[in-house]
Order: sequence, then C-alpha cells, then structure tokens
Amino acid sequence: LVSAVRMIHRHGLAVVGTFIAGFDADPPDVLRRQADFIQEAGIVMPKLWLLQAFPGTRLHRRVAREGRLRSNAIGEGTMNFSPRLDLSELGRAYRETLAYIYGPEATRARMRRFLEDYRPRALRRPAWRELRIFARSLLRQGVMDGRHSLDYWRLLALVARRAPGALAD
Repeated sequence: LVSAVRMIHRHGLAVVGTFIAGFDADPPDVLRRQADFIQEAGIVMPKLWLLQAFPGTRLHRRVAREGRLRSNAIGEGTMNFSPRLDLSELGRAYRETLAYIYGPEATRARMRRFLEDYRPRALRRPAWRELRIFARSLLRQGVMDGRHSLDYWRLLALVARRAPGALAD
C-alpha cells in the first residue's frame, strides 16, 4: 500500500487518508501500525477515527444483540459500543496517536516524504482566497510561531525546490 500511495503522489495527486480503529479484528497495536503507515506513505492530511455503530446499520444491530451497545450517541474520539479491545486502552492509544500524527515533527516528516514523490502536473495561477490563506500561514507559522518558524521556512524552501507547482495547490 505504501508504494501505491507514493505512485499516486508521483502522478500529481495527494492522498487524503481516513483511518478507523476499533474493529473486532483489530490487533492491540492497530493505531501504532496506522500511524507508521501514515508516516511512511507521506499522507499529509490523515484523519483518524474510532469506529461508530450508526443506528440502522448491521454493526449497530449486531453489537446491540450482543449487549455491547453503550449508547446511540455518535461522537469523535469515543465509541458508542464496547469493542473487543479494552476501551480505556484503545482511547489512550487513540489520544496518543492523534497527538503524534498531528504534532509538528511528524507533520513535517510526512510533508518531506510526500515532497520526495509529488509531481504536480501543471502550474496554475492561485486564486485570491488561496493567496490570503498562504499569507496568513506565512504570518502565523513563519513569523508568530517562534518555536517552529525555522522549520516552517525550511519546509517551504523544500516545497519551492522540489515541487514549486505545489505552492499553488
């Protein structure tokens, strides 16, 4: 899968990945394995969820029948049923994994991995809205965030060198 994602990047598309943990067949290290994949593949915009049993679905009926349904409420960062994995351990691992993959170091590492492969197809003129967003990013991350601003400028220079067309994306 890593090579497939990287091939997609080489064709000028960025993969946006959504990952779900909490399936009955998941091993205890599922979240670590997902984080490793996200990093190795260079998925710059990952989204991580815990499985939910939506009312009206087969999963909802099955966990209700098995006495594992905890509520019908759906919410990010929680499960509405008891998974086979220990729920408190899964919740702890979920929070740690989120902190890791959304942290500045892991995010920059994913961007560098992505830029090793990404080849945008054509340069295009950015829209005014995109220019305003870029200017805001320069100010907030490049100037105001003193702790990480040097890393931000280095990453921006890397983008300009390796995939200048990505600046418009």
